Amino acid sequence: MAAVALLAVTIGHIRDTLQTVRALGDVLRAALGLSLGLEVFSGILLDMPLKFLGIQGNIAALGPIQGIFGTRNMLGIITVVAMITFAVEMRTQSVRPGTAAASLTLAAALGLLSASPTVLVLAVAVGTATAVLMLVRAVPAERRRAMQWSLAAVVAAASVAGYVQRARILDALGATDDLSMRTRLWSLAGFYTSKRPVQGWGWFGPWEVDEQPFFTINQLLGQHHTTALNAYVDVLLQLGWAGLLLLCALGGVALVRSWMTASQRRSIVYAWTPLMLVALAVTSVFESVALFGVGWMLLCLCAVRAGQSRSWRDRLTGDVPTGSFSLPR
Repeated sequence: MAAVALLAVTIGHIRDTLQTVRALGDVLRAALGLSLGLEVFSGILLDMPLKFLGIQGNIAALGPIQGIFGTRNMLGIITVVAMITFAVEMRTQSVRPGTAAASLTLAAALGLLSASPTVLVLAVAVGTATAVLMLVRAVPAERRRAMQWSLAAVVAAASVAGYVQRARILDALGATDDLSMRTRLWSLAGFYTSKRPVQGWGWFGPWEVDEQPFFTINQLLGQHHTTALNAYVDVLLQLGWAGLLLLCALGGVALVRSWMTASQRRSIVYAWTPLMLVALAVTSVFESVALFGVGWMLLCLCAVRAGQSRSWRDRLTGDVPTGSFSLPR
């Protein structure tokens, strides 16, 4: 985990945002293209699953498919991340129009074929955030602060309403059975959290299924979970309230900083960081991918980007009046 974070910090310091978006876009195009090729090979040419890759070969039946990512939910999450990245590439004209259009089509098609309820929720959340950000960018600077506070209040109210009506929403998405399983898992995780509420049971990241309390949770459920299927629940279980507050502070400060930057600067490339953080925050309600691997790297990278764009050092040196003393370099 430390190595992945160090990699993210290094990338953040030696590459700018557009270079990062281009590199990530190339990787995502390759990964999604390989996923589609293997699904066609498994489901149409061989008509049999590739169990060692977790591919069930259901593409002929229009899904659900998993690609090289193991589960349909993970494939769905990656496709939304890819669509954000490809859209920024297209708007910044950093790739050819045909490449951008083909990339967006590929990501959208695989997202639909994944048949994951997470994709729809995530796409709606990111789409709404994109529309709101574009609206804020279009507002005159003197009215922007008031609008930001108004939007924050609307988001808070919508979040509360969504939580209260979560059963109806999930029923409409056809995810009631999945919610029932997750509710039992989260209930057991909450029971063990109450035993060690402040410091948790120790950090593991992905569960060590032979360790406590993970072994007992899986035994009681009769399943084989390797995460709590919720990053916030996972952190609360493993690091307690102290860890959850630190995680929320990391993501929250990065989101506010990057959102303010994206709303004030003209280049659309600055929108990539806040939209990626919105995607990670919403994804964390359904999966724990933000705590390890590519999700953790993106979170750390976005935090570095947000810190660079609104550093307190820049404001400090920028506030020195012309002709007065300057801080030593």
